Parts: sequence; structure tokens; C-alpha cells
Amino acid sequence: MNIRHSQAFTLVEIIVVIVILTIIFSIGAGTFVNTRKARELETMTDAIAAKLEQAKSEAISGKGGSAFGVKFTSSSYTYFKGGSYSSSGATNMTYPLTDGYQITASIPASSDTAIIFARMTGTPVATGTVSISNSASGSKVNIIRIGNLGDITVIK
Repeated sequence: MNIRHSQAFTLVEIIVVIVILTIIFSIGAGTFVNTRKARELETMTDAIAAKLEQAKSEAISGKGGSAFGVKFTSSSYTYFKGGSYSSSGATNMTYPLTDGYQITASIPASSDTAIIFARMTGTPVATGTVSISNSASGSKVNIIRIGNLGDITVIK
């Protein structure tokens, strides 16, 4: 009796390998998506904080003899010149958020959602917090706190 040993893989072995690879790739893909979202959130938070710092710096320098500020909506923020926000301001620069993200501004001493830095001193007219989150999951929230002296603190 002559028994032949095959060097090929059986169907069961191939299916087991495919299942294992599928599990590994699905775990990796989920981690990749979460990492990408965290990076997007971090980038947007840093951009908003930088815009607040720019408004404060330009107010302190007295550029154009004016105060400067940043106005917040749920889906964008606008850098502006002046002691109050005007949607028709010629120097306004609006920056939309990436789809799926939102801003929540909590500025208690103001009925507006703008942070305005006073000319020459850089102190804000009102203090508060700006929260940036992914509107789909909402689990990760970054916060920017604007203090009495114009200090801008990012909490990630």
C-alpha cells in the first residue's frame, strides 16, 4: 500500500488563517480610525488655540488701534477685528470644522459666543471655555479655557 503525503494546505487550514487575519485587520482598522479621529481633534483644538493667541497678541500690540477676537458657532470659528463681532466685517476670517466635529462655547459673562481681547492689555472681555468634540461619538472632548488675564489653556 502506497500512501501519498500532500504538501498542500487543506481547506480548513486556509479558512482558519483567513479568519485569524480578518480578526487582526479589523482590530487594526478600528485602532487606526480612532487614532485618526484623535489626531483630527487635536489638530482642530490646536488651531483654535493658536487663533485665540493670535487675537490676544494683535490686541496687545495695538495693531490697527483695535481689539481682536474669535467668534464661535457649532461648526466654525471666526477671527475678527474690533470690540464686537459683526458678520459683515471686512477682515473676518472664518474657519469651518471638519465634518462630524462641533464646538460648544461656554462664556457665562456674555450673551455672545465670542472671546474679545482688549486693545493694549490683551485681557478678555469675558472668560469661559470652548469645547471641541466629535459629534458622532462625543466621548473625547478637548477644552480650551480662557482665563481672566487672557491665559489660554488647552486641556486634552
